[in-house]
Amino acid sequence: MHDNDPRPSNPSPDSAQNLDVEAWLRSKGFGKYAGIFAKQGITAAYLLQLTDNDLKDLGVAKLVERANLLSEISRLTAPKNTPPKAAWPPPLLVPAVAAAPAVAAKAAPRAPGPGPGPQRPAANLPAANRPAARPAAVAPARPAATAVPHSPQPVETRRRKWRFGGKFLAISVAVHLLFALGAAYYVVQTISAKRKLTFHGGPPSPNPSQRSLEHKVQMAKKKSTMSAPPPSRRVVTTGIAKVVLPEMPVMPAMDPNASMKMAGTRGTGVGFGPSTGTLAGGATRGGGGVTVFGFRDKREDLLKGTFYDLKQTPDGQPTPIGNDADNKAAIAHYLNAVKNFVHHGWNQADFDHYYRAKNPLYASQIYVPIGESIEAAKAFNVEDEVKADRWLVHYRGSAKAPRTGTFRFVGRGDNILLVRLNKQNIFDGSSREIIDEHAVIDQKLGACSAKGWELAGGKWFTVHEGERLDIEILIGDNGGAYSSFLLIEEKGVTYEQRKDSPGLAYPVFQLGAMAVPPPGFNQKWGGFNPETAKEPVIFQGVKGSNVFSSF
Repeated sequence: MHDNDPRPSNPSPDSAQNLDVEAWLRSKGFGKYAGIFAKQGITAAYLLQLTDNDLKDLGVAKLVERANLLSEISRLTAPKNTPPKAAWPPPLLVPAVAAAPAVAAKAAPRAPGPGPGPQRPAANLPAANRPAARPAAVAPARPAATAVPHSPQPVETRRRKWRFGGKFLAISVAVHLLFALGAAYYVVQTISAKRKLTFHGGPPSPNPSQRSLEHKVQMAKKKSTMSAPPPSRRVVTTGIAKVVLPEMPVMPAMDPNASMKMAGTRGTGVGFGPSTGTLAGGATRGGGGVTVFGFRDKREDLLKGTFYDLKQTPDGQPTPIGNDADNKAAIAHYLNAVKNFVHHGWNQADFDHYYRAKNPLYASQIYVPIGESIEAAKAFNVEDEVKADRWLVHYRGSAKAPRTGTFRFVGRGDNILLVRLNKQNIFDGSSREIIDEHAVIDQKLGACSAKGWELAGGKWFTVHEGERLDIEILIGDNGGAYSSFLLIEEKGVTYEQRKDSPGLAYPVFQLGAMAVPPPGFNQKWGGFNPETAKEPVIFQGVKGSNVFSSF
């Protein structure tokens, strides 16, 4: 053994001398890698030279397993006659100083002789008596370089480096992410600003006549390329904007002899379709969603109307009001029931012992052209259960004043029309018999309804812009023909003269924009559907106000 050999002189039991690598791996708990080591030709000599990277290449992926395996390898002692390192893995070469071969020429042994003193060299002895010369001892030359296996780094050192590298990677990713977000924000802001700056409208045409000509040419081109729109939709095109309107209800057929029909209504908003209660002649049950008495679909921002038949009880039994044998007495009972309701706070409980329609209607206005009284029952889908007279409809809801001013209601009902505002009777436009004489001031404001009848005016009231007003309206009929018109007048405003008869054209009172039936003279009944102002006065309805049991 050389003096510079680092291996211990007494190998331990785990010495690599004649080591079976596969068996050793299995004994140390690394048996799953035995096949890989055998396939790569890892012998005991190579085993001592393996590094952490070598173990990664051999498939030992887990850091803990590589650390434990390197620790076990470090306990092994390399064999004494370790062969030169093969081409894989590459060794670390440590330069060493080459020693010249030293020839130790030993002096010839002394010839035996007695006594002390210098002895004669054996070379001077006779050849027969000369001892055999020993061969010269030649010191073996040290190799120019000695292969030293890589020394694996301590596990704790590698863990500290790994932790430091992981933190640095996380910080680097966070910095790059913030930089990317800032760049994206800058790009978006720049592009948005450029878009705003570069948007310009087209130049105007030099004169009005040329603009008109260009418009006609453009419309002609559009008509030649556009297909017919679907029948269920109306599309309005203005510039680059397109608005798709909801499906429009079909208007009923016109009857030239019945001016009270709904086709050809004026104004904006919703028109009336072929449904019950449209007074369009021959209307049938179960029609569209709107009638002259209101919408069938729920509208919480409009007046909620409830239909009562005072001729029968909720279970269909007749009441004194339904005594057809004595019509005069029945009408008297009917009017007394209306007076009790109006003079005792408009309490709906007063009608609990009368028949009530299951489904309410929701009205924006009260403008019912002259027609048959049974149309009210048809509008509420109860014409099979209710006869055509002595009924009432109670509307209730809330609205906001459009502006500050002084107003009064104008109108007429055949036979019942009353308005209550903030718990005060403010208008009575009933015909034949006035229910509340304090709620009517003028009786001669223009022809309406039947021959000789005129519009009436109620008490003036002042409101402030945005002020909420609780509104209740009661309409009803004794039988025969029926009509009801509720208009409004604002003090200080000048209205146009009516063309159909003497009087002023007052605007219709509304809670939301809606078409107004056409005015005109009804030949059958000999009365007028009064002409109104072109624009209604809208007290915007308050959503949800009609769902309360009381105001």
